[in-house]
Amino acid sequence: MATTLKNPRATKEVMDRLRRIEGQAKGIQRMIDEGRPCKDVIVQLVALRNAVNKTATTLIAENLESCILDGDSELDPKEAIAEAKRLFLSL
Repeated sequence: MATTLKNPRATKEVMDRLRRIEGQAKGIQRMIDEGRPCKDVIVQLVALRNAVNKTATTLIAENLESCILDGDSELDPKEAIAEAKRLFLSL
């Protein structure tokens, strides 16, 4: 599978998501430092996990598209799909 994002729109989307994730993580750290209720922290951790999963899904989909449609990989399309399946199942 391709190792980098070729699509500038996808790159911006992923980078924006990662910046939001970073902000969420820092916010959770502050919540813990402030002694916020466990329930509130867990709600934010679940949101953080979902954001990470969405980002990973975006990366997998973009790389798969690049491999198959643009031919930007040493993998043939069947191998690219198999790799994408493995990555999706690892989430």
